[in-house]
Amino acid sequence: MRNRLDCSSNVRGSMDNTIDIRNRLYKHYPAGWPATDYIEFDHLGIPGADNHWFPSRDQARHAALQQATRVGSGCRIVHDRYPSRGLPHYHVVCPILCGGQLRWRRVSGHLFYGRRQPYKVLRRKHLQYELESDQRWTPHEKLKNYTKVKSGLKGIYKLYRNNRLVTIGQSADLRARLGQHLKNVRRYFWGNSNGWTFRYWPMVGSTEAIRKRKETAVIRRNCPLVPHQCRQHRELQIDPRL
Repeated sequence: MRNRLDCSSNVRGSMDNTIDIRNRLYKHYPAGWPATDYIEFDHLGIPGADNHWFPSRDQARHAALQQATRVGSGCRIVHDRYPSRGLPHYHVVCPILCGGQLRWRRVSGHLFYGRRQPYKVLRRKHLQYELESDQRWTPHEKLKNYTKVKSGLKGIYKLYRNNRLVTIGQSADLRARLGQHLKNVRRYFWGNSNGWTFRYWPMVGSTEAIRKRKETAVIRRNCPLVPHQCRQHRELQIDPRL
């Protein structure tokens, strides 16, 4: 069941008993809460967010057992096979007495496996889709995309810097490639916190400045634009929807 979590001991091995901690650990939101937005849950009883992601379930379970052993005797690990968005697959609980009854309280640990660790998605729709698509990337795919975008930005910047007179056929190809790299950069810009895009964002801005200087130079000479120049400048325009 979705709301019943398997509980096993870190010392005495697996136990058959299950506990229902839905009403004690999950925060309930009123009816009609927008399902498309990410809901930030309150993790009760956790002094600090200790999030870890593992590729396999066994690795996450082993780390959870080690963490439960460090916390103290009698603590257990709770496994949720199908957690709600934002909740972990494994976490550590310890017994407490509340009103003469035995209760279980989370004390430490958010352990995820099988997919990337979820994070809060901004409620702005045009950014939410990019973050959700970026969330499906594995660490290996993320590194490949990082290298691809990094090299692509340098290449596009050099093309625009060295190419002073772009032919009509080349300009369409350059516009499409630059637009794709801009889209990837914006995804990294909003989806990552390490800030590496701040070093390459001026390159993109330089290409925009070069394009505007070309247009301004033609206008300042008081020369009317001929048809092929009009097409060339239209092709160099960046699609605002990207």
